[in-house]
Amino acid sequence: MTDEERLAKNIRIREKSKETKQKRKSQVCRVYRVKIDISHLNTEQRIRLKMLFVEAKRLYNDILTFMNDHDINDYDSKTSTVQGLDKDHQPVTHVLQYISSQMKQSVIQGLKDSMKAIAALREHNHKTGNLRYKSDYVSINLKQHRITYRFYDEYHIGIQGFKERIRIKGANQFWNIPGIELANAKLLNLPDGYYLSVTTYCNKGGEKRKYKPEIGIDMGIKTTITTSEGKKYKVLIEESERIKKCQRLIARRKKGSSNAQARPFRGRYKARKLLQRAYQKLTSRKKDTANKIVHELLEHEHVYMQDENLRGWHKGLFGRTVQHSVLGQVKAKLKHNERVTVLSSREPTTKYCPECGKLKKDITLADRIYECECGYREDRDIHAARNMILLSKRNTCGTQEINAFGENVRLWQNTAEQSRRIRKPPNPQGEVVHAKIFPVQS
Repeated sequence: MTDEERLAKNIRIREKSKETKQKRKSQVCRVYRVKIDISHLNTEQRIRLKMLFVEAKRLYNDILTFMNDHDINDYDSKTSTVQGLDKDHQPVTHVLQYISSQMKQSVIQGLKDSMKAIAALREHNHKTGNLRYKSDYVSINLKQHRITYRFYDEYHIGIQGFKERIRIKGANQFWNIPGIELANAKLLNLPDGYYLSVTTYCNKGGEKRKYKPEIGIDMGIKTTITTSEGKKYKVLIEESERIKKCQRLIARRKKGSSNAQARPFRGRYKARKLLQRAYQKLTSRKKDTANKIVHELLEHEHVYMQDENLRGWHKGLFGRTVQHSVLGQVKAKLKHNERVTVLSSREPTTKYCPECGKLKKDITLADRIYECECGYREDRDIHAARNMILLSKRNTCGTQEINAFGENVRLWQNTAEQSRRIRKPPNPQGEVVHAKIFPVQS
């Protein structure tokens, strides 16, 4: 290829990138995960899939060693051999025969992104460590659809370097969505199997969805989430006995051992893999519960919540309860949604009386019923959730807010139109929704 042809090619690539960026502004990005069916892989495919992550780990560690004396931009991405250590910590040379060129580039680019992230944190005076060598590499970026990977149909994919198709499960999540476009994907090596995480884009628009009336939510310890409609979620997902058993077995295994006579746990390495699988199952349960709660809350037209100090709760007396709940995941998923308003943590949602406007400053955590001198009486958590809506709308002045103490605070996001009439939610007898879990005592 001549210099003129290369220049013309680069110009076409830049123009195509601009068109794609402009098109993505009118599209919605969603990520779907499909599982690779290991039972339908032949021996060659199993070995190749395993060695992809082994060679990616070796390449990553070799680049870190290279960076001790050189710049990462000087590293040769076309290299076919890397240096490492064997199990006896003796120098050894490994040949890269399974990982493709684009996968090598993705490993190098991932290192560069990590370095940029660390530099950005240090600029803001955050304490950061250095990049460390990895014993496992769990994610390989497949950056081009139809080149690095492709979908043949709903049940089969192809990956660069694999001669035969690979059977998958779960593509029905997005396969029949009209107008969907596939972008990059990530090949994942998780404790419970291999996955492909696919990034997709589809056009915005369509019929306007009919939402339920707006709602306020209050987060707490005794009851995880309480809504202004009276529904209560009590979520408590603790470590299983399987996790505790695996931890005890690892403590008894000699470090570095791979086999032992005891079954079904053979050595420290395999026991650690079983522990990772148990923790993966626990994480999936928490994630599934959080997704279901968020989906149900976002069926309402607008959601009002408070910026609770969950980190402070975790450091206090209720750390174990907060750790076993899904408050952090629910807050993170709701916080950046355009139909969610987050109030300042200084808003007196619990102390404020919506009838007379006074503050009850002597209320304690033991008081589960809010009672005011004016005669107003309500469940503490339902009362706080309803005050989310009331205080958000009444105090709105652009993005600057004035709380009941007369202090200026700032919301994460503007509330709905100030002229909109406040809908008073019904006053049920405290309907309880069990997300996992334990009955809520009134």
